[in-house]
Amino acid sequence: MNWIIVLVTTLIACHPFIKKLSTCTFYLKFHTFGANLKIMKILSTLVFSIIVLFFLSCGDSSTPSNTTSNTVIKQAIKPYNIDSLCSAIKKDSLYDIRDVYYNKADSSLNIAFTNKDNAVKDGTYSTKYFEDTYRIDTIAMVDGISLFEYKKNKSLAGGNYKKPLEVSSKKAYALTEAFKNKYIIGGYCEPLKSYLQEHMNDPDSFEEDKVWVEWLGADNFLVTMTYRGKNAFGGLVLNKCSAHINIQGDLSDFKDLTGL
Repeated sequence: MNWIIVLVTTLIACHPFIKKLSTCTFYLKFHTFGANLKIMKILSTLVFSIIVLFFLSCGDSSTPSNTTSNTVIKQAIKPYNIDSLCSAIKKDSLYDIRDVYYNKADSSLNIAFTNKDNAVKDGTYSTKYFEDTYRIDTIAMVDGISLFEYKKNKSLAGGNYKKPLEVSSKKAYALTEAFKNKYIIGGYCEPLKSYLQEHMNDPDSFEEDKVWVEWLGADNFLVTMTYRGKNAFGGLVLNKCSAHINIQGDLSDFKDLTGL
């Protein structure tokens, strides 16, 4: 661009008509003050030189800015693959990330971080932060994100984590809805109810109350339920329990939460 400006300016300056016009103009202006033709030519050359330098300086100052801007844009749209994504998240500056694992079974990205700056205690974590910062939506292989509080000697790859702090997944939503449609009836979960009735003092005294379902990853769910049943003295009491149940209805890790 700069050489075009120089060429055009030079051609204009050297054109006979322009030179003549410039000479006449300066002569008429400075004749009254006793200026001679030599001074006018010097001034004319000086004016054109200033014009050329002005355009050159403008062109030079804009070029680096555009180059830098283009470089930033290219870096911003550079896509991640799974390996580079996990590496980048491990170096995150906001959270103290200790473990990152991509689960091929459910296409989930699992992230474990410590309670540094009370991130866990104050609940300042968010799957949206990771989605926006690392452009998770551009990676087709990742369906969603699960966040966990880091535990020493536990591994995400080894499946040692059970309950995530937060989950964001389209697939999780669909699986949870399928689980509810299959096992949740009114205010109870069928597999959990069956398990309870096998261990109750009076199975027929079971009365449903409330039930909550939380996806744990893959096809596993945490089901928490409150219900009423007769105790050993025949009194009807409110109880609370939880269990892990998969999509096939298999139950494990039952816990009696009554009074907690």
